[in-house]
Amino acid sequence: MLDERIESVFGRKIALAVLSLNWKYKEMAIKVVSKQTEKSLNKPEHTNIDLIELIEAATAAVGITCGEKVIKVFNVALALFNLMVSSSKIDQDTTAMRKFFQAIEKEGVVPKLLTKSEESNTRITNKIHEALLDLSYHPKIGEDFVAGALLNQIK
Repeated sequence: MLDERIESVFGRKIALAVLSLNWKYKEMAIKVVSKQTEKSLNKPEHTNIDLIELIEAATAAVGITCGEKVIKVFNVALALFNLMVSSSKIDQDTTAMRKFFQAIEKEGVVPKLLTKSEESNTRITNKIHEALLDLSYHPKIGEDFVAGALLNQIK
């Protein structure tokens, strides 16, 4: 089902491509989302995208693609997630940070990453663990959130 948040920020073609069964389309779409997000977070004066809508749409794209079996798609999705976690623009805006946290929860990003980390690819597992550590060290998110997801995964 087409995600309206992705469509409203990145367009219908990108929203369809994120859901595509063809990994090349999915990879292209997540790269576009990543580049637009990076541009908006680093040079907001050059874009007219609302920060809250951007965060929700980009996190939705990460939520859809972070369990991807194709490594190329997964790596771009994880890089996008890391970009948002480390963004000072999101961190400095209380509303944006709250929306980002809610979007991570709603999309189930952490449980999906934990599930993905159980696969046998050591490099991917290490990248996921680094991303989750960065998320847990974030002063406005904290260890409790990641630890809770980890405990739920164990149960």
